[in-house]
Order: sequence, then structure tokens, then C-alpha cells
Amino acid sequence: MRKKIITFALAIVFTLVVVLSFKPKTFADQNSLIIQKVWTEPSRVVPGTKFALNFELFNNSEKSLYDITIKLLSIEGRQTLSGFSPIGTTNEIYLKKLQKGEKKRLSLNMIADVELKTGVYNLVLSVSFKEDKVLITSTKIVGVVVGYNPQLLVQTLKFDQTTGKLNLKIVNIGKCTLENVLIEAFADSKTSSFVGTLENGDDYQESIVVEAKKQKNVKVVISYNDQFNKKFTITKILKAPSTQPKSSSKTKNKGSLLKSFLGLGD
Repeated sequence: MRKKIITFALAIVFTLVVVLSFKPKTFADQNSLIIQKVWTEPSRVVPGTKFALNFELFNNSEKSLYDITIKLLSIEGRQTLSGFSPIGTTNEIYLKKLQKGEKKRLSLNMIADVELKTGVYNLVLSVSFKEDKVLITSTKIVGVVVGYNPQLLVQTLKFDQTTGKLNLKIVNIGKCTLENVLIEAFADSKTSSFVGTLENGDDYQESIVVEAKKQKNVKVVISYNDQFNKKFTITKILKAPSTQPKSSSKTKNKGSLLKSFLGLGD
């Protein structure tokens, strides 16, 4: 009886070892297919416009991989892809074969809904492929940045050396709020003026006193941050008008014309 129990126990252990040895492979412990890079073109998706979602794949296995599929499932936290739609195809990309050590770029053409709000959207996708006829699957998340491009118009920018004033007017003609707007003028010294926030359609004008007695040029740098705290700068170089007396060449030319009219030589 004891021998039967021992034999039965050994059989169970052997069966478990066999089952564990031949369990299906998973993406997490295999890493045969590596998504090296995911990006959109353009990098910032504007609501109501088309864009491409690109994937760079790399076969990290010692063998070829087959039936590679990338499928967009939903937006994280939702059940659908609401706000994003594929164009000219479905929400699935398919690649028949990826050889050992090979890289491949796959793209999915899409459009963003015009009503999408500014922000980062996490798209949930399914990745699957076959290695040695074993199907390996995983779920991944990629972020897509949605927002408007900042547009700051320098409407007026003049420097009057007589008064030493820099006259300027800037207008936010874009659809996003601009933060930390700063105006800096560089001449004999640095002069700064902090504007702060400019909402869509806001304008700002000011006359800034700038010393430019030694320098012939005035450098103006306008910096601001967009809704993602990315910094932008606009640089302008103004040539300071000369305050020297006008040349007497015109008077001299008039004298030469008078002599010529009277028939007198030099």
C-alpha cells in the first residue's frame, strides 16, 4: 500500500513537471518581439486633423516571427476608441513575417475628432505573434498627445532711439492659452517685462525703456509656455535708428547742379 502511494505521488510530481515544462510562452517572459519606438506624425495631434500612429518593431528572437498583429482596442478607462478613428483601414495592422534581427516600421493612418479636448490619451492595444507556431499575446499602452499648436503674433515691434522706447504689441491668435509670457530686450543692458498669461484672442502692448547708446542693435526675445509647459521663443533683431546729423551730400549735390546751370566749372 505504501509503495502504491509513493508511486502515485511520484507520478503526480512528474506530471506537474511535464506540464510546467510545456506551458505556453508569454510575451512577458519571452520578449521575442520588441516595440522599440512608438510615435505620431505630427508629434502633437490637433483635434479635427489626420495623423499617423507609427510602430518600430524588432525581432529579438533567434528565429523568424510570424502573423504579427497590432490592434487598437480602446482608450484607457473606456470601452471604445471614441475620438480616434482609423482611415482607409481597420484598427488592426498585420505583418506576415519578421526575420531574425530585422526591424520593421508599421503605420496606422487615423483622424482625431474635432471635439477632443487637450491632453494625453492612453490607447490600449493588443500585440500578438507566432513563434514556433506558438501564439504569444500581450496588452500595451501608448500615449497620444492631443492639443493645439501655440501661435503668438508680434503685431508691432519698433524701437525709437530718440526716446529710448521699445514699442510692441503681441496677440495670441492660437486656440491654446499661453503661460509665463516674458519679454526681454538686450542692448547696453538687459530689460525684462513679465506679461504672464495670454488667453486665446488676448493682446498685450507696452512701451519699454531700453538703453541703446553703445549698441547698434536691439535684440528682443519673447518666450512663453504652451498647455504642456513646453517653452517657445521668438527672437527679433532691431537696428537702432541713427541719431547722427543728416549727411550734407544733398546740399553739395545742389551746389554742383547750380554751378552746372550757370556754366561754372569746379
